[in-house]
Amino acid sequence: MGGQTIYPGGIAINMLPFKGMNLDEDKNLLHVQAGAKWADVIPYLDQHGRSVAVMQSDNSFTVGGSLSVNCHGWQYDRPPITSTVESFHLMKADGSVIACSRTQNRELFSLALGGYGLFGVILDADLQVVPNERLRLEQYVVPLGGAMVSFARSLHKHPSAELVYGRLNITPQKMFDEVLVNVFYEESGPIPHLTAAGSHWLPRLVFRGSAGSTYGKEMRWSAETKIQPELAGKVFSRNQLMNDDAEWYLDHSQDTTDILHEYFVPRDHAGEFLAAARTIIRKHNEDLLNVTVRDVRTDHDTFLNYATQDMLAFVMFFSQPRTPDGDAEMQTMT
Repeated sequence: MGGQTIYPGGIAINMLPFKGMNLDEDKNLLHVQAGAKWADVIPYLDQHGRSVAVMQSDNSFTVGGSLSVNCHGWQYDRPPITSTVESFHLMKADGSVIACSRTQNRELFSLALGGYGLFGVILDADLQVVPNERLRLEQYVVPLGGAMVSFARSLHKHPSAELVYGRLNITPQKMFDEVLVNVFYEESGPIPHLTAAGSHWLPRLVFRGSAGSTYGKEMRWSAETKIQPELAGKVFSRNQLMNDDAEWYLDHSQDTTDILHEYFVPRDHAGEFLAAARTIIRKHNEDLLNVTVRDVRTDHDTFLNYATQDMLAFVMFFSQPRTPDGDAEMQTMT
């Protein structure tokens, strides 16, 4: 999750072999070891009609890593993942293992969740889960200034919204002028079966083709707002939507790499933030590939807290050269 814990001379602990899990259906609690990836968890829960309550938009990450960074996702009206944690076991530096919860070892509960591994190794956790559901997608493109009003109108019409995100227009001429809003709301009917992810060759071609290309960025915006809604369908299971791998959009070049920025902004300051960000990005001419907007509610659990109040999260994806100059230019812009 960004390399925060990779230090010169540091120690990396591979937890991937530890991926056991079992579900308490009466309590809707999943006991899962830290090395399990969401790609392991989602199919398991799907068999029991359950779904992950809060996670990232990709299934490539481990449970332990997700807890250590206190991830959030596109689950609407939810705080970060720590809000779903009942308890966990933590191995401290002296090798002892303790149980942590909101009533037991409360301080370490608050420190280790979102603590980037600084306070011990999370071994396993008990996570709240929710029902898997049939969701219908509503999409619309609006000017950025009217996005919140349009979104409020959509929520009034569909109060059962479960997953929500926005994607900003990042073409150079219309940067941040409009937003594609995606609202997935619950509806009655049969829940589609979970299937393996299909081919991503076309979305990858469109996305990677936008790197370093104004025309590519314009083509991508047109594809996402006009073509994709007709091809992707409108009805999904909750589990299907969250069971997507990050691999399809990653940069495999030896010459360039992707850099992710995330900014948590109080809602009242979102317009001011985007106006300043647009000016800075244009001034430094960095290659912006994507901006996703997500709703994050207040985190009441962690000490290293990024959601001290209800926030909008702006996830920015840049492409940059794999060179010292590329690093320096990105650092200067940031």
